[in-house]
Amino acid sequence: MAPDRLDAPVDANTLVIPKAVELVRWLRRVSTTYATLVQTLRTDTTEVVVFDVEAQLPQVRANAIENVERIAAVFPEADDASPEVLALREDFPRVPHLNLRDEELPRSLCLYEESYRDLKQRWTAARFVERVREWLSDAASGRLHQEDQPLEAVLLSTDGILLIPGDTFTPVPSGKPLQIIRGGCNESVDLLFYLECPAREHGVMYRRPQTLYDLVCILEAEEVDLLSDLRAWLRDRFEASERFLHANLVLLLSFPRTRVAGGPVESPNLFAFQTRLQAREDSIAAPICVVGQSIGLLDRYRDKYFLSARLDESKRGEDVLVEVLNPHIGMTPETLADQNGRDAAEEEPTFCAVGVGALGSQVVMNLARGGFGRWTLIDHDLLLPHNVARHALSSHFIGKPKCEAVALLANSLTDGEDVFEAIPASIFTGGEHQTEVQEALDSAAAILDMSASVSVARHLASAEGRTARCLSVFMSPTGTDLVLLAEDDNRLLPLDVLEMQYYRACVQDERLSGHLASPPSRLRYGQSCRDLTSQMPQCLVALHAGIAAAAIPDVLDKPNARVAVWRSQEDGAVSYIEVDPSEAIRLQIGDWTVLTDDGLLRRLHDLRQGKLPNETGGVLLGSIDVERSVVYIVDTIPSPPDSEEWPRLYVRGRDGLKPQVNQIRIATDGMLEYTGEWHSHPTGVRVAASDDDLRVFEWITELMDCDGLPAVMMIVGDVGHISCFVGEIVDRESLLPYEGGA
Repeated sequence: MAPDRLDAPVDANTLVIPKAVELVRWLRRVSTTYATLVQTLRTDTTEVVVFDVEAQLPQVRANAIENVERIAAVFPEADDASPEVLALREDFPRVPHLNLRDEELPRSLCLYEESYRDLKQRWTAARFVERVREWLSDAASGRLHQEDQPLEAVLLSTDGILLIPGDTFTPVPSGKPLQIIRGGCNESVDLLFYLECPAREHGVMYRRPQTLYDLVCILEAEEVDLLSDLRAWLRDRFEASERFLHANLVLLLSFPRTRVAGGPVESPNLFAFQTRLQAREDSIAAPICVVGQSIGLLDRYRDKYFLSARLDESKRGEDVLVEVLNPHIGMTPETLADQNGRDAAEEEPTFCAVGVGALGSQVVMNLARGGFGRWTLIDHDLLLPHNVARHALSSHFIGKPKCEAVALLANSLTDGEDVFEAIPASIFTGGEHQTEVQEALDSAAAILDMSASVSVARHLASAEGRTARCLSVFMSPTGTDLVLLAEDDNRLLPLDVLEMQYYRACVQDERLSGHLASPPSRLRYGQSCRDLTSQMPQCLVALHAGIAAAAIPDVLDKPNARVAVWRSQEDGAVSYIEVDPSEAIRLQIGDWTVLTDDGLLRRLHDLRQGKLPNETGGVLLGSIDVERSVVYIVDTIPSPPDSEEWPRLYVRGRDGLKPQVNQIRIATDGMLEYTGEWHSHPTGVRVAASDDDLRVFEWITELMDCDGLPAVMMIVGDVGHISCFVGEIVDRESLLPYEGGA
C-alpha cells in the first residue's frame, strides 16, 4: 500500500488518519531525541509520515544499516492493514524480513508476525517507533533471520444394503434417492413401496423368501395382505411412460416391534426386498412392467403395457425373484443425538461458531455428530496444505474456505434439511457478507469463539445490545491445555473480563504453573515471515476437541459464568481446574472504560486493613487496550519490603518489583503488565487526590507516556470507597461502583 509518489508533501497539521496524527505528535516531542519528523505526505487512500530514526547498532555490522535511517510510515485510510514501513535509502541492503512488493525499492520492512487485527489493540506511536529501531538493530547485527526460516530461493445373509434417507418418513422428505450397495457399487432406487404392518413380537423373519410369491405367503401368516396393497399402489401410480415401466422397485416393510406379544411398541423392524428377474445368469432388477404382469395387474400388447381390464388373481408373483436387502436408515440430528445419549430439543437453537481451524473444526464435527444445535460457521480462512495435519478436513478441500467445507462435511452426516450454514468472512469487516455476519451474530442463541484470537473475543465481548451469550475455547501455546471461558446468561461477566481473571489465575494458582509457556519451536509453511505454525500433536487437538464438545452443551445448559482449564499430562491423565469468576466492576472515566472486579478490590481493602493505621500500596497489573480505550485492572503486587509506610505517608519501594513484573508477564504470555499504582488513605479520610498524590501521578504519567499509555492510579479508603483515575487526576473522588470491602 505504498504511495506512488513521495515528493508531494502536505502540512502535518492537515493529517486526519488517527495513527498518522499520533505519530506526528510523538515525533514532535522534545524528549524524542532518537526519531525526528522530516515531512508528511498524502495520497488518495493513505497518509505518509517520513522520519529519521536512530537505532542502537553494533560496531561490527552484518548488514549495512546506517546510524540514521530515513523511514516512511504509510497509514491506510481504512486502518485495515498494518502501516507499511519503507526504508527510503536507495542502497538499503537486502536483508531477511522484507515484504515482497511490485517494485523492489523502496524496501518494505516486515516488522510484525502477528495479524494487524491483534496488533491494533496495543499499537501506539511510541511502540511503533521503538519496533522500527529494534528491527534496524537486529538487521545490523544479523539477528533478523529465524532459524526455522528456509534459505531464501438385522437380516442374516442379505444380498445388499439399502440406504434409506433419514427423513424418508417425514412429512417433507428431502427427495434424496434411496440407494442399494452391492459389491461396493451403488445402484439408485427409482420407486419405493412402503407398507406399515401390524405390530409384532421382535425377532427375525424365519424363512428367506426366494420369490415375490414366497414373500406374499410369509406375510399372509402375519395377517398382512401384501399382494392387494402392492396391486392398489401400482394401479394408483400407473403411467405408460418408459420411466415408470422400467423403474427399479424396492419393497420396504415396517413391523413395529414389541418386547412381548401384545406389549408396547418400542422400535420398528424394517425388511427390504428388491424384485429381480427369473432365469438369468446375471440376475438384474425386475422393472415395474415385469412385476405388474407377474401379479396380474398389467397386460402387454406388442410393446405396450396397460392396466388389465380384469385382474388375474392367479398370478401372485411366482416368476419374480426377490433379493433381501439390509436396510440402513440415514442419520438425522435427532438420531445422532439419541446415539450420543442426548435428548434432542423439539427445536434445536441456532448457534454461531467463529473460527473453524484445527480445534474449531474438530469441535464442530464432534457437536455435529452429537446432533447438537443448528450452526452458522464464520471463518475467512482457506484450507492450506499444512492445515490437514490437525484439521477435520482432508486434502480434498485444499484451497476451499474452511467454514464452507466444514459445513458441507457436517451436513453430510445427516439427511434432510441442512443444519450447518457457512459465511466465509471476517466478523470485523464481513465484506460482501457483512449483513449476513451481523444477522448471524445477532440472532444466535449463543456465540462460540474458537478463533484463538484475543481481538475476536474482545470484539464479541464489547458488542452492545447483543444478548447472545459468548463462549471462548482455545488451547495453550504448547497444546497441552484447553481453556473455556463462558459468559453468564445475562452477560454481566463478558468474555474480556473473564479473560483477565483467567490471566490472574495463571499468576496466582500454582496448578496453572507453566500453562502459557511458549512452544519449543515453530515450523514455516510458506515464504512470508508470518507463515508459521506450531509443532503440536494431533492427538492433543483431538483430546481437547472431545473435552470441549462435551463441556459446551453442559455450560450452555447452566446460567452462570465459567472459567475452566483442562491440563493434559504426558501419561495421558487430564486434570481439571475451575476458577471462580468475580463480579465485574466498570467505571467510565472520560474516553476510557475501567474494567476491574470485586475480587481485586476486596484484596486491596484487605491489604489496607492489614497495615492500618499506616498507609500502604503497591503496583497495579492488567492490560490497556488502546484500540477500544479499555483499562483492565485485575491484580496487584503489594507494597515492596523497602517501602516507607506511615500513618500519613506512603512511599512505594522497588525491591524485587521488576523481577516480579517480568515473571507475571511471562506467566501470562505478555498479557498482564504494569498498569499503574495504588495506595491507601487513613481511616475516615476521603479518597480524593492529595498534593502528594498529584506529584506521584505526574511521575506515573511520565513513566507511562514512554509507551504512549495513560497513567492509572487507585486510592483505597474505608469500606467500599476506592477512587480510580485514568489519564488525569482531579481533587475530588472518582469512586468505583463498589460497596464491598474488608
